[in-house]
Amino acid sequence: MDFPLGKLPRPSKQRLFSYTLLHTFTSNLTNETRLAFRRSESSTLTGDAVFPGLTTLPNIELLDLGLDIGPNSNAPQFGKYWNKIKGT
Repeated sequence: MDFPLGKLPRPSKQRLFSYTLLHTFTSNLTNETRLAFRRSESSTLTGDAVFPGLTTLPNIELLDLGLDIGPNSNAPQFGKYWNKIKGT
């Protein structure tokens, strides 16, 4: 029997911006300014697969073996955003 669920994509978007300004006032005096911004977005999806004879795909957890068979039990999750701004 062919299991009806395969690998599902996990879409994510990454944005990174970095800016560095280096200014020399004299041969002994310089100034360096840095600014960085990072944004990450991640989603966890489930497929539309169903097990024959059932309305949903079962999730079988074998805790003693550390084995989880079935869809991701945390899914679906959408729109997880992480923003980070750093300046020196």
